[in-house]
Amino acid sequence: MPLTILPESRRQLDKLVTIDLASGTDTTELALSGGMRIKCQTTLNSISNSDLIFVPGIWGNPRSSLPKLKPMMNWLVQQYAAGSTLCSIVTGSYFLAEAGLLQGKSATTHWRFFDEFSQRYPDIKLQRKRFITSDEKLYCTGSINAVRDIMLHFVEQLYGESIASEIARQFTHELKRSYESLLLNEDQQRSHHDEEIIKVQEWLDQNYQVGCGHKRPGEKI
Repeated sequence: MPLTILPESRRQLDKLVTIDLASGTDTTELALSGGMRIKCQTTLNSISNSDLIFVPGIWGNPRSSLPKLKPMMNWLVQQYAAGSTLCSIVTGSYFLAEAGLLQGKSATTHWRFFDEFSQRYPDIKLQRKRFITSDEKLYCTGSINAVRDIMLHFVEQLYGESIASEIARQFTHELKRSYESLLLNEDQQRSHHDEEIIKVQEWLDQNYQVGCGHKRPGEKI
């Protein structure tokens, strides 16, 4: 999704943004778990600085991949120290956590791994009711829909509100800018782990804010 929305945003405005698909290994050709092979433009070692880095998730339990990708995690630490913003895609939060970047910070991940994540990283503030967390330029997402929302957030930061609105309309008429509401809301009591309930909460907020006041003394409703 980042490789779809960001290039489309770039075409909407004449603003130079370079987007690279980078491999965390020594080769630019990678074999995915389903057998598909992809060709990356470069490797992480060839990138000296980045403004925004997306850390992809792993299909299934990411634990077995952690030792193999230690160099990638070291690179992430260096990039973050240099000022990069990091955004993990669902279980990609494991790599940020294993690198020590999330210690003492808020984070989320795929719901299936909540308990394991919490046990493995007890010093991280796991937000089980949040699909998006943001803490000192470290973003975590807990679902694919959350990735969509955070991408619109980044598009607005890079290109402005009008471009973000245009991208939202172009991809689907149901694409709402919910990153400004419950998904990035700091009020934990009003958040929920079920995205369908979040949609209902947003609809109620939009449609029942007026006309629900309490009766004052001497008034008739």
